[in-house]
Amino acid sequence: MKSFWNFLIVFILFCFLFPVESFCEKRVAVILSNQHVRYEEIYENFKSSPDIKNIIIKKYVLDNRNNSDYLKDAIKGGNFDAAFAIGTNATKMMKDIATVPTVFSMVVNPKYFGFIGKDEASLPNLCGISIEVPVEEQFKLLKKIIPRIQRIGVIYDPSKSGYTIARAIKTSQRLGLEVYEVPVKSSPEVPQALSKLEGTIEVLFAIVDDTVYRSSTMGHILLRCLKRKTPVFGFSHTITKAGAIFSTYIDFDSIGKVAAERIKMLLDGTTCEEIPFKFTNKWRYSLNLAVAERLNIEISHNIIVNADKIVNQ
Repeated sequence: MKSFWNFLIVFILFCFLFPVESFCEKRVAVILSNQHVRYEEIYENFKSSPDIKNIIIKKYVLDNRNNSDYLKDAIKGGNFDAAFAIGTNATKMMKDIATVPTVFSMVVNPKYFGFIGKDEASLPNLCGISIEVPVEEQFKLLKKIIPRIQRIGVIYDPSKSGYTIARAIKTSQRLGLEVYEVPVKSSPEVPQALSKLEGTIEVLFAIVDDTVYRSSTMGHILLRCLKRKTPVFGFSHTITKAGAIFSTYIDFDSIGKVAAERIKMLLDGTTCEEIPFKFTNKWRYSLNLAVAERLNIEISHNIIVNADKIVNQ
């Protein structure tokens, strides 16, 4: 009995004196797809969360020298209890490893990459945090900005954004809106798709889809819609500045905190499949008042004062 108590005392002292690398704590790997400033900010917010206090965190960064094989070996041999993947390439790597339960974020169109399953279900080793503002929130804001709106047009690539459009159609029905969709397979089809919508829709919904919305098409779409007095609402302040009447986007500062909450769930024994795909409840919007004036759309004072950013000219 005396030897047992001696062992217990030594064990406690060891954990207290050597907390950083001791086996008394859980281990979490954080993998960044690159050293983008935003990824680093998310990592810092994650690391400072009280939900992962007293947890060993090991940071890895994929670089341009294609160090993924080295990092795979390091993570496989690191005895990690969970991981946080920031960006598409980091998530691809953790999906391939498959042995470490992983929370992922900063991925555009996760369904396209196979990071979520049917009906946005989590995979056995992956559960995610969306970087899209929920469609219902976008449509509700649209109705506040243009109250009598009914017909929404959207151009999209089904292979990348089919699940987003399916969700948009269900949401529109609940809110008394109609969605007119035109699928495309490549960016050269976009002008013709826009022609199909002209004369029918009252507003164009620009979604996160890099087949449709890229540098070679965005300017054309916005200019053409502006000439026909069709407002566009998008997914970034860049689009607002370029000529959309408003855009919604998530509060990226919240990603690290939400990821820490989910990592804690994994460390407490919850499986990835039990954790649903998460849409953040913290998001922002920007307004282009110059475009609103040109389109004779009067935006309420309450909407203006609550905007994150405003473009006046």
